Amino acid sequence: MKRMIALIFCAAAVFSVFPEEMPGPVSLGLVSQDIDGILMRQYQIGGICSLDINRWFTLSVPVMYTYDQQSSAWMVESSAHGSVYPGGGNIWIGTTILHHIMLHTPDLEHLWMQELSLGYVFTIASRWRITPYIVFRDPFRRYQEELTQLQEHFPSYGTVEPGIAVRWYPGSS
Repeated sequence: MKRMIALIFCAAAVFSVFPEEMPGPVSLGLVSQDIDGILMRQYQIGGICSLDINRWFTLSVPVMYTYDQQSSAWMVESSAHGSVYPGGGNIWIGTTILHHIMLHTPDLEHLWMQELSLGYVFTIASRWRITPYIVFRDPFRRYQEELTQLQEHFPSYGTVEPGIAVRWYPGSS
């Protein structure tokens, strides 16, 4: 866990030296969508890289690390996520285009999942945005077996979860 956090902070330090000419629509940040897991001694942190295609559409690649302190199980989730901003505003609706989970338990397993999400973007400074959102996992009930398997090792991994992303735009003014 300490190595993962150190890696994320090192990556943030490296990205902080990007030149000012870097295109504005690229952002880097931290993300978690298992905030309530802290109560169950389950921790999740991740990094996110996003590309704002235009004011209506964003592509993101979040990679999240989840650790359950009671069972010592951990998993890495990575996905390609598309978000649509109806009317070009701050409210967005998103879905995972591809979502892979590597579950590290005694039996190393690879699982797939689908998520829908809904959120709102707050600009807190010219280069910083914070996004609270809600995730709906397996909304079409196609991955019930995978979800049950995940919940055996990660009890707070539910079908509806609050999430938060803090993103930094290195090239914005």
